[in-house]
Amino acid sequence: MNKFLWKTKINTIIIFFIITIGVTTTILLIKDKSILIGRANPSNMPDKVRITNVSDSSFTVSYITSTMTFGTLSYGINNDQEKISLDDRDQLSGIIKQYKAHHITVRNLDQNTKYLFSIISAGEKYTISDNAPYTITTGATIFNKPTNQEPLSGKINTNLNKSSNDTIIYLSGQDTQVLSTTTDKNGQYIIPLNAIRTLALNNYKSFDKNQVFKILAIDSETQSTILLLASQAKQVPLVILSQSYDFTINQAPIASISGTFGFPIFTATQSANKNPQIITPKKEESFKDNRPIFKGTSNPNANIEIIINSTITIKERIKANSMGSWTYRPTQIISPGKHTVSITTPDQFGILKIITHSFTVYASGSQVSQTATPSATPIISITKNPTPTINIVVIPSIKIVPISTIAPLPTVTATISASIPNSSISPTSSIIAISGIATPAPTLILPTPKIIKKTNPLIPSVGSSTMITTSVTGFVIIAIGIFLFLITKGSAL
Repeated sequence: MNKFLWKTKINTIIIFFIITIGVTTTILLIKDKSILIGRANPSNMPDKVRITNVSDSSFTVSYITSTMTFGTLSYGINNDQEKISLDDRDQLSGIIKQYKAHHITVRNLDQNTKYLFSIISAGEKYTISDNAPYTITTGATIFNKPTNQEPLSGKINTNLNKSSNDTIIYLSGQDTQVLSTTTDKNGQYIIPLNAIRTLALNNYKSFDKNQVFKILAIDSETQSTILLLASQAKQVPLVILSQSYDFTINQAPIASISGTFGFPIFTATQSANKNPQIITPKKEESFKDNRPIFKGTSNPNANIEIIINSTITIKERIKANSMGSWTYRPTQIISPGKHTVSITTPDQFGILKIITHSFTVYASGSQVSQTATPSATPIISITKNPTPTINIVVIPSIKIVPISTIAPLPTVTATISASIPNSSISPTSSIIAISGIATPAPTLILPTPKIIKKTNPLIPSVGSSTMITTSVTGFVIIAIGIFLFLITKGSAL
């Protein structure tokens, strides 16, 4: 009996040891935020960017990413680009989802107006070149009635004969604008043709049943090109993605199609995007200056609303520079005491973000409780003349801008003497003795604040296989341990 109990205890200890290993592994992964997250995916850059569906009040931007990615559009009539538009499939719910084929329509615009826009893909901003946004000008309002042409509709399947539900469909004709749409979950698509415009966008395009249309169906991996007549638009025959068709002849796939009209594309370049943050002041930082300088980062050229809550509320609207940095110094004096500063500005996804830091302003003549960085060095220029003259450059008020931590403000003293032909400068603790003509008080020069960019991922990337495997292994160890424990307990009972 004792031997059985002893054996049971040993088995229990071993099982608890196994469970402990599994739990520890899992906790460490969660603590390190590695579990099922992994590293950021580098394949979020927009590819095959196209502008379509241009009217007097809207336009569409479409593009492809090689991985499932969140995508939005920031736009405006100037570089502020304060407004955000979601993918067409997300506009009704307002919930941003991941796609490989992105189709974003901007609505409620003014006619004959130039708009600037940038693509926000997985939190990163992309433009047509270095910080130069894409541009598009809306068309004029057309007062003629649209044509009676029926819409074009059809279905796309993959080469595995499954519905192609993440595919963009483009359509163009001779001297017509380019229209586009996406397939639904069943691989079906519809493109209205009654309001298709001319290339100049100034009138509706009328055509007969022999008008030839060119269709491009594209996803993240492959594409199909189709030719058909306007008379065939009501129900386009089934298309297998990756194969091309000329339905003006027959429904059999063909090798390829060449034509005089097509679908122009634009490039995308990642811009210098920065996460919104307040660099100065740091949280709970103290100032002797009653008009301290506030610094931070945001998206390039972004508008920033800054509010300082003091005995009076100071509210200003400032703008970041092209590199995403901003600086602000209030014109009003901030009274001594504890205050807060808040900024409101769009983040990488175009969502307004509010950041608040608290800080303290000390009364004039009081001591700052924190330490200051001892980085002041007197600069003394000596001019040798028949009569020795020593010139010391002086700035009466010394302003210290903190970088990361503040260390004690040093007491700077120096003993200076001069003789012909040599001059000497030697520091002492409390005496300044100068031979010649001199103006006291040295200049203190502080280094430029260093801006540290912090990453602030709001959307986790897809987990790497290593992290997923390790995480699953931890859970499996826990499950095995619990299972063995239950068996052992059963034997003991």
